[in-house]
Order: sequence, then C-alpha cells, then structure tokens
Amino acid sequence: MIDIRYCPEEIIKQISRIGSPDDCGSLYTQKPDLNKLYNSLLAGSENHLRAFVRNIERRGGEGSYRAQVLPQEQVDEILGR
Repeated sequence: MIDIRYCPEEIIKQISRIGSPDDCGSLYTQKPDLNKLYNSLLAGSENHLRAFVRNIERRGGEGSYRAQVLPQEQVDEILGR
C-alpha cells in the first residue's frame, strides 16, 4: 500500500502549486465532493491500519508490529504513540 497523501516527485515537478510530497492529495481537485471522498478514504485507511496493528499486537505484544511501507514515525503518529 502506498500512502496517497504523498505525491511522487514527477507530480510535484508538473504541478507548481504542490511544493512538497506532503501537499498532495486534495490539491488535485477543488471539488468539495472529491475532497470529502479523499479525506474519507484517508480516515478509513488509518482506521484499518489501527485495527490491523491492534490484532497483530494482541498476539505478539505491544510494539511487536513494525512498519513495512510507511516510515515507522508516521505509523506511530497514526497509532497515537
């Protein structure tokens, strides 16, 4: 899974109003319905990650899950650690 909040470098180079990978996502459109959908998808993805980690750590103990795609710091932030 690739975090859709972050833009690939190719996109940043093509769209001048995107200054960094953190600015992606909702900058693709100004349509409120699409932005609402985008934010709902992000919230759902974060909820799934929390549930996934909770289930893994029930078996292996707290802290047994290690990030595999996202940076560990970002996963910890999503998990509220």
